[in-house]
Amino acid sequence: MDLMSAGRLRAFNRAVSLQITSGSVRLVLQESKALVSEWKEPQGRNISVAACNHTQVVLAVGRALYYLQILAGELKQIR
Repeated sequence: MDLMSAGRLRAFNRAVSLQITSGSVRLVLQESKALVSEWKEPQGRNISVAACNHTQVVLAVGRALYYLQILAGELKQIR
């Protein structure tokens, strides 16, 4: 897996990791490694560049930009 960016945050009072690969963005529980939430580009294209903080993710996929927010332990695409 090609890890592009990672961060640590809390959701539901549990530690989670934000994992960004070329194929998806994931929230994963640190303790159990269980998948909490996942976002994939709607047309299946690869993520080329990403930046994040504790509540926001910005991604470039080709010439398109995507903005995600981490809300209540879930990844939400904001249009």
